Amino acid sequence: MIVGRTTIIEADPEPVTVNCAETAVVVVDMQNDFCSKGGLFDRAGINSEFSRPDCPPHDPESTSASL
Repeated sequence: MIVGRTTIIEADPEPVTVNCAETAVVVVDMQNDFCSKGGLFDRAGINSEFSRPDCPPHDPESTSASL
């Protein structure tokens, strides 16, 4: 039996209790993975221009001090 640390994530409509020894977090960058040139939509021939924002790319140097 695996015994792990649990943590509570405050959420709506109710908090969620998570066992950290049995939980994984999967993050999918939807804009890059699906909507960028060469992504899933592009390869399938789906126009995803609507999903591309008019803002510049993220600059990690400009926000690293606030993290």
